[in-house]
Amino acid sequence: MLVILVVTGDLLAALSLGIATETVQFINYFFYEAIWTNYHDKRLRLKIERTRKVDIKLDFDLLKEISFEFSQTDTYVKEAHESILSFFEKLLQNDNLAEIHEDIQRDKTYFELKHKDRSFMQ
Repeated sequence: MLVILVVTGDLLAALSLGIATETVQFINYFFYEAIWTNYHDKRLRLKIERTRKVDIKLDFDLLKEISFEFSQTDTYVKEAHESILSFFEKLLQNDNLAEIHEDIQRDKTYFELKHKDRSFMQ
């Protein structure tokens, strides 16, 4: 706007052109963002649909680490507590993990002792 004022020497023309420029930029960016966001969301949705299945391979060491980290979790949220206990139960029910059941049972017991007499938030 200052450049237009220097070039034209007219304050009203500079002010009008400044407002008009900002209005055009606003309209341009508004439509650009609306179109780009729509395009980007569609592209992302298609990518998610194509890659819905994930092949995850977990080894015993990783499961033992997850079990240990869950046993160290200190929570006052009942849903989180129940989810972690459910995780331990499912690991213990899995016969393919018999080799690490002792470690998982140790972590579950520690988690239960840590939360024994805990009053959870509702």
